[in-house]
Amino acid sequence: MPTPAPYARQLKASARPAGAVKVDELLTSAHLRSRGWSAGMIRRFLGEPDARFSNPYGTGVIRCWRPARVAELERTAAVQDAKALVRRRSAAGGKARETRLERLEARARTMMVTVRKIDAAELLRLAIDAENGLRAYRARRWPALDPVPLTLDSRPDALRLAMRTYALRRLVDCDRQLEASARAAGADQALEIIEKKIIRALDEAYPGVRGPAQRRRAAA
Repeated sequence: MPTPAPYARQLKASARPAGAVKVDELLTSAHLRSRGWSAGMIRRFLGEPDARFSNPYGTGVIRCWRPARVAELERTAAVQDAKALVRRRSAAGGKARETRLERLEARARTMMVTVRKIDAAELLRLAIDAENGLRAYRARRWPALDPVPLTLDSRPDALRLAMRTYALRRLVDCDRQLEASARAAGADQALEIIEKKIIRALDEAYPGVRGPAQRRRAAA
C-alpha cells in the first residue's frame, strides 16, 4: 500500500539522509492495523519507527516502518500468536456488543410509557408559551432569524406541532435512562421500539394533536 503523495513530499523534504528510506515502501500505523496489528503489538514488536514525518493534514507525527522488517516479524510465531489473540478479542467484543444490544431491545419491549393528561386548552397555552420562549432564545442568539411569535391565530398545523412537541418533552413519562443507554450504544432497534411506544401512547392520550412523529428532534 503506497504512502500518499502528500506524505511522500513531506518525507522528501525531511532532514533524513538521501536514500535512507524509500517512500513508496513505508508502512504507517494505519497500514499495520489493516494487517491485524494492534497498538500494543506495534510497541512490543516494532518499537521505534524507521522514519517520522510531519502530518500534512493535522498535528503530530506520522510514524513509518519498513515493510521488510514488518514481514519478517509477521513470520514469527510470537507475532502470529499475538495477531490471533487480537482477532479473538475483537470477536469477543463483537459478541459482547451483540448481547448488549439484545438486552437493550428486550428492556425496550417491556418498557412502560405513561402520558399525563391535561385539558386541551391548557396544553395549547403551555405549548404556545414554550414555543415562544424557544423562539425568543433563538432570536437573542441569532438576531437575523427574527422569528414570528406563535399565537392562537397561527396556522393549525403549527399549533398542533407545538402541542405535540410540548407533550413529548413535558408530559411523557418513561425510562429515560434506558433511552439514553440505547442511544449511547447505537441500539437502533431498541430506540425504534421506544419511539413507537411513546408515539402510540401520545396518540392515545392526545388524538387531536396527531401528526409527524418529531420524536427525536423533540426529545433532544
